[in-house]
Amino acid sequence: MVRALPIWILALALAGCSQDNAAEPPDGGNAKPPVSAPSPPDQGKTGIDEGTFEILGTVRFKDLEGGFFAIDADDGRKYDPTNLPETYRKDGLRVRLRARPRTGIAGFRMYGQIIDVITIEEQ
Repeated sequence: MVRALPIWILALALAGCSQDNAAEPPDGGNAKPPVSAPSPPDQGKTGIDEGTFEILGTVRFKDLEGGFFAIDADDGRKYDPTNLPETYRKDGLRVRLRARPRTGIAGFRMYGQIIDVITIEEQ
């Protein structure tokens, strides 16, 4: 009876391994992963240099969560810059900027896409 126990454990282990093969996809695993389509350039975002884009818009002071400066783009999109220079923190100021989207972070202000400003100029 003692010898039968290791054989029984081995049989259970092998039976568990054979069930993994049943979970294989019907196409044999040859399906290609989905590919994200790039955003059309006519939506106010122009791809420039590794995920950066250009925004033409207006700096706005938002009196939410203690107050902050945001950018309302001419195309209707809204942005929450992480590093807007002090000299550009003026409500109503027209600006053109190059930015990079911040991913993997969440903002408590919940106002538009969070971005890092790369370059900015007054318009």
